[in-house]
Amino acid sequence: LADELDTVSVLLGVGCSLERSQERGPVAQASAQDGRTTGNELNVLYGLAIVNSFGAELSPAVSVEYRRGLLKYLEWTLAWLDEGRNEMIARNGFLSQLWLARSFLDDSMTLGFGAGAYYASDDISSDEADNETGNKGLSGVVSFSGSYRFNKNWGTRVTWSRILTDYDRDTDVMLGGISYRF
Repeated sequence: LADELDTVSVLLGVGCSLERSQERGPVAQASAQDGRTTGNELNVLYGLAIVNSFGAELSPAVSVEYRRGLLKYLEWTLAWLDEGRNEMIARNGFLSQLWLARSFLDDSMTLGFGAGAYYASDDISSDEADNETGNKGLSGVVSFSGSYRFNKNWGTRVTWSRILTDYDRDTDVMLGGISYRF
């Protein structure tokens, strides 16, 4: 079978500099960020949870998140996440993540990568043969997030998270909403 496999790949890309520079072309070194990326931020997010299965079951998801800048490029979040209910999950719980984050465009845009833990309750059985319900447990979570700040206090945030379970119910959670900085 391996001898029959023949593939050709082509990869194209487009880039965009997020740094404002007087120079034309690529910048040799990124400009320094003065302080923490975020002070205190409260986010209300709504979106979609997609179970990674052959059926790709969908459900509405909602989250309330507190974000705090700890160091220059390090943030921490504590959030409640409800992944909704579909044929495979009915999961909600609390998650906490550490983020590597950076601001761009005069502090009006941020991008970040986070990883952490998700303690959730899932009312759908993880082992349908045993007919168990109320499954609780700790899962991993990795996320990418970006925000755009309209002014000093208000902005918008989008986040994509992958919930990593040990019982075949991994999900992709895509959320967007408003943020308030204080």
